[in-house]
Amino acid sequence: MQPMPIRKRRYYFLFFLVIFLLAIPVLMLYTSGYRLDDKFSLVKTGGIYISSPGIGAEIYINNRLSKTTNIIQRDFFEQNLTPGNYFVFVYKDGYWPWSKELKVREQIVADAHPFLVPREPKLEEILATILSPGKSIVEGEKNPLYENVLLLFSSKPIPPSAELYTNSASATSTITYNKIQLIREKDTIFAKWLGDIDKAPSYFCDEYKRECAEKITVFTSSTKIKTFDFYPDRDDVIILSRKNGIYAIEADTRKIQNFNLVYAGSDPDFRIGSDGILYVKDGKTIYKTTLSL
Repeated sequence: MQPMPIRKRRYYFLFFLVIFLLAIPVLMLYTSGYRLDDKFSLVKTGGIYISSPGIGAEIYINNRLSKTTNIIQRDFFEQNLTPGNYFVFVYKDGYWPWSKELKVREQIVADAHPFLVPREPKLEEILATILSPGKSIVEGEKNPLYENVLLLFSSKPIPPSAELYTNSASATSTITYNKIQLIREKDTIFAKWLGDIDKAPSYFCDEYKRECAEKITVFTSSTKIKTFDFYPDRDDVIILSRKNGIYAIEADTRKIQNFNLVYAGSDPDFRIGSDGILYVKDGKTIYKTTLSL
């Protein structure tokens, strides 16, 4: 095989040298987080962070399955996204789906914290009497648990020293958990951030996270709100009862604000006990259930 002529080798050398020199700035821009947008303009990228919605949840970004959470990797983070709107959808079998439209901006990570509510919570009825073998319902003994839970729905204040107590606000107008305070004014629920304003959650702030409000409107009901409280183990989700249902609604009012049915009945009310269990009273019937994943 004849060796390549020197002139031709020089030509190839110069050609690849030019390609290399042209590629360097492109690579530098790429590694620095720059991308081409729809208008072929260079823009700085941002990212999306989704906190853990539980194990086995499917996270979709713009209708593309991006991750299924597991016991090791429960959160999701995607970087180097061009600025724009991204539709996030979270699904888990047996739970109401959650969705949100997030705005990604240059050098800013848009974050969201999905919550998943069981479609059919496992309700366990608490009987008023304990039946003993050979005795009728009338002859049965009073169930202490039923009596204690019934006290939660009493208009009298329950001291924290009681076996079961609740902060669920049926008579009071404010509830505080962590650094967030829920305020009810008539049938409107507000959320107030009590901490350093620079550390306020994203939904208190604008999309650039430059300006944050101390107080935001979460929900205005067209019917009377009977009771409201923080959803168990969440400071960004509210549970409330009104008319013939109990609902969970997130404090994050960014598009889309998720609103899920927890329980439907004739005239239900609820309390969250000191044990974190949700107690539902519908007429004279009392149920208990847990909402944790």
